[in-house]
Amino acid sequence: TCLHFAADSGSIELCRVLLAREDADIDARDYLGETPLHSLHKAAARGSADCVKALLHYGDDAILCAQINRNGATPLHSASRRGHADCVEQLIRSGADVHARTSGGETALDL
Repeated sequence: TCLHFAADSGSIELCRVLLAREDADIDARDYLGETPLHSLHKAAARGSADCVKALLHYGDDAILCAQINRNGATPLHSASRRGHADCVEQLIRSGADVHARTSGGETALDL
């Protein structure tokens, strides 16, 4: 969907416009079975704190922060691994579990 594309590309303004629409479907799944909210991983990895904030604002923080990728990493792991302190702070404020472990046994604190 357009929202998948906007979230994946980190276009915060387009995300806000699309999310503000009444017909915005934050739960729509793409061909991989991912929702636009899975883009939180990508936004955190890129260090796009504004995009992280917008996605968290329109989604369920607890569910978003707990999403894991194929490596068992959460968005907090993604942001921590790349040293994006603004994203790490936003995710922790939103309830990210700093003790969650990847499939390799690492916590965000280990990264």
